Amino acid sequence: MPVLRRHIDEMESLLSRAREEMRDFPLPDLYLGTFPLLARQAGSLMAAVLQDRLTIRQCVSAEVGAHKE
Repeated sequence: MPVLRRHIDEMESLLSRAREEMRDFPLPDLYLGTFPLLARQAGSLMAAVLQDRLTIRQCVSAEVGAHKE
């Protein structure tokens, strides 16, 4: 269980960092193309992947905890 908790914490941290990185760019740079389109898509995709992994790990953690009780 501590291993899952550590992985969940790491995923939450990575997701938070990905969101902060995307948020730090000025909107004109994002919309006018100063920030490369592929990098924007990659950042959005990475945030979505991290969110999916986090959700899966949280579900597994909850199920493991329920079976231990």
